[in-house]
Amino acid sequence: MSGSKTTNWLYQIYKFRLPSSHLQSLRLDPTDANGYILIKSLVIEDKYGKIVKSIDLTRIDGIRANSMCHVLGYSDEGLKILSLGNDPHITFSDTDGINLTDIAQPSLKAEMYVEAGSCCQVFWNIGAGFCRENMISLPVVN
Repeated sequence: MSGSKTTNWLYQIYKFRLPSSHLQSLRLDPTDANGYILIKSLVIEDKYGKIVKSIDLTRIDGIRANSMCHVLGYSDEGLKILSLGNDPHITFSDTDGINLTDIAQPSLKAEMYVEAGSCCQVFWNIGAGFCRENMISLPVVN
């Protein structure tokens, strides 16, 4: 990654299976540790890998971060985020109200670099808010 001051970035591609339903919103918890994250792409795919929705990472005004996560900006490399460690998460207005009922085995594919952490999580809200019953956690692979 050009211009990066860190050398210990781990390249990750995550694929999170989503329900075939109407989602009020999606939440990405990109890491569980302090450090930088660079999100290269976020797409929703069907079971064949066909892109159903590409999440626009350039729309900074459409990205909502909690107090443990700072959106630093977008460049040609991707969306750069700083995690302060304790449950950082972001939501994207591009995914608000997305209807996946007619999509065969939808999944969220996240391509990113992480500086530190042990897992990445995705939560989906189908009407009752974000909860552990509606989430997937995947490990960071070294």
